[in-house]
Amino acid sequence: MKKSQPMYLYVLVGLFVLLVGAFLVATVVNAPISYTDERLVLVEDWLTYSTQSSGEGIELIYHYSETCSFCEQIRNDILGFAIENKMDIPVYVVDVNSQAVNQTSMDAPAQITGTPTVSIFVNGRLVNQVVGVTPILTLIDQVNAGTFTP
Repeated sequence: MKKSQPMYLYVLVGLFVLLVGAFLVATVVNAPISYTDERLVLVEDWLTYSTQSSGEGIELIYHYSETCSFCEQIRNDILGFAIENKMDIPVYVVDVNSQAVNQTSMDAPAQITGTPTVSIFVNGRLVNQVVGVTPILTLIDQVNAGTFTP
């Protein structure tokens, strides 16, 4: 008669496999989105935005800085939102410290006083700006709930 393996050994191996799987899933799901992700619409200056923009409907510009700790705090939220949101609002992403922005004044007609900032355009006109972590996360929640109005 063959000696069977103790049941606790199977349980331990099963738990180990589950833990490793959970770790791998968490790592992939929480992987940071890069500002250079090809799914993002990066703009370097006001001219680039104005030529890429349809000038119709709602459009957002997310102004960030690589050195801004608050921008880093919401990076995955805002970039994930920029890639896909429930209202299909185009989101343009711009680094306020880039050479092109400083030379061509990306912040015209919007005056950017700090980051993170989201400029809200309706039919090509600036109608509002949202500044700071909590207001931007609230904006994302409103858009994804379908309750956002500019």
